[in-house]
Amino acid sequence: MNYVDQNSYQQSSKYIENLSNEYKGNLFEYLVAEELSQLFHLQHKFYTNVPESYRKVLQNYSQNLKKINEETLKALPLLAKKVASEIATNLTHKPEDIFLLGKIENEYNEADILLITENMDKLPLSLKLCKDNSYINTKSGGIKSFFAKYFSTFPEADLIQILLDKKITTEFQTMVTTLASELAIETDSVTKLKEALISKGISLLPGELPSDLQKIVLDYYYAIANFIYDKMYELYGKDKQKFLDSLLPLWGMSKESLLQVFVLHDQYKLKSIKIQNQLTIEENLYALEFLKAENSHKSFFEMVTKQFIFQIRVKPMNEYLVPSLKVNCSLKVRCDK
Repeated sequence: MNYVDQNSYQQSSKYIENLSNEYKGNLFEYLVAEELSQLFHLQHKFYTNVPESYRKVLQNYSQNLKKINEETLKALPLLAKKVASEIATNLTHKPEDIFLLGKIENEYNEADILLITENMDKLPLSLKLCKDNSYINTKSGGIKSFFAKYFSTFPEADLIQILLDKKITTEFQTMVTTLASELAIETDSVTKLKEALISKGISLLPGELPSDLQKIVLDYYYAIANFIYDKMYELYGKDKQKFLDSLLPLWGMSKESLLQVFVLHDQYKLKSIKIQNQLTIEENLYALEFLKAENSHKSFFEMVTKQFIFQIRVKPMNEYLVPSLKVNCSLKVRCDK
């Protein structure tokens, strides 16, 4: 298989995987909500709340997932039944209505399901379906506003953001110069370097680079991740409580009333369920340990609690020769706890 064929195959496989995840996630949310409606005898209200147009979307998802992986489609209902049962046992008030939020614009950005309790309280649920011992994304966004947006309660946040932007500019140019030198190309122009890479049949995606060139790109990401690590650790030392409050939205918990439901599975057979709210997270975060990346081949760092590993990773928006980066935040439930 030549480079072009291999590249096309990888992109096709990734596309199918992304579609499959989209289908699974939306179907699972619906199935859990449906099971909850049955447990609390709210089927009529729930079915009325789901728009007919979205029902058709879900039917289409189900048909498509059947073509990709029929075994997964068959496993989801049983998994949803077990999860709904566990959620029900953790509720302090009986629901009177259930809404599916996944594809509906609402004030609960992180929530998939909304329960209205008997005393009219709103209880949003965020479902995290993930493989056992794997990370699941909680927040992703552009790096240009990372500190200014999430750590705005610190007076130095805007200055840190400016310093981060300058660091990105400097390290990006260093990467460009080093790549050009490695390839014996006499230029410091991004446009000319890009043209030269394309003419040599070298990919513009970091994951598809030869190892020697990939290391240069990873050194760039590593430098930025280290800068973020240093500044976050600095803020943590200045005001622990303020830092923990800033961290909650990155953890996927910006709403005090939100319940986060981690569903860990092995081939969609349930391994364990962990349910948490802001209070239980804050209890975890008070024993926070910062871990810097061990070497320059890694573009992330981690914060470890008794029950979770929280990872912050620096990634390209797409191509590595575009100076636009994003910050990916993800969580993993610790299997040893």
